[in-house]
Formats: sequence, structure tokens, C-alpha cells
Amino acid sequence: MNEYADATVTGELDRAAVPANPAQPDEALVIRLSAQKLWTVGRANPVWHDCSSWLGTWATEDRITWRTNDDKWMAQLERSVNGRHVSLAFYNQARYMGRQDASGFHVPTRPRHAKRPRPAMRSLPLPLAG
Repeated sequence: MNEYADATVTGELDRAAVPANPAQPDEALVIRLSAQKLWTVGRANPVWHDCSSWLGTWATEDRITWRTNDDKWMAQLERSVNGRHVSLAFYNQARYMGRQDASGFHVPTRPRHAKRPRPAMRSLPLPLAG
């Protein structure tokens, strides 16, 4: 059982550990559910069809970029470098929040390796004329 359930059973309920409104879902769940809905409903319907989700009502003009009516959220179809993978990236006021693809929703992760500066370009040796 979780800590909240244990505390309610034993009567040792800490008010600081209880959410203010337990009926309100957390932000990550709302983003994930909205991403799933836009991935399935938004891409399958005509351009003029608006898709309602928990983040707002999404509208598109080109099926590549969706925006909520309040312009706080943007979703954009992106293709991987090799061209085999398509996903829908979600941004909240230009901050990356995660991506939805055929396998589900993926939260942003830290870079796997440190960014290294690119090496200085050297000219290739030319063959001697002879």
C-alpha cells in the first residue's frame, strides 16, 4: 500500500502529505492523456475539425502544427533523422514537455552524453601535380 493509504488506515494522517484537491489530476497525467487524444483523434480527422482535450481545444491549418485556442500549447509533428520514426512533440509556451508516438508518451530526458564542440575543420591534403 502507499503512504497515503497507510496513514488513512492507521489514523496518522499528515495534512501536509494530502493533496489540496484529490479530484484534480496531476499535470503529467493531463499532458499524457491530451497527447494520446491528439495523436489519435487530431491526426485522423479533417483539417477543419478541432480536437478538444484536457489542455484545451486544438486547431490546425496544415496537420503538422496544432495550437490550443489560448496559444499556450503547441504540438508539432516531427520526423527522426533517419526518417523512419514520426512523433508529436508538445511545447508549453516554447518549453518542451514531451512527445507522443505509436508506442506512447515519452517525457523529456537529460542528454545521454555531454555536448562536445565540433572539431575544427581542416582542409584535406591535395595531391601534388606531377
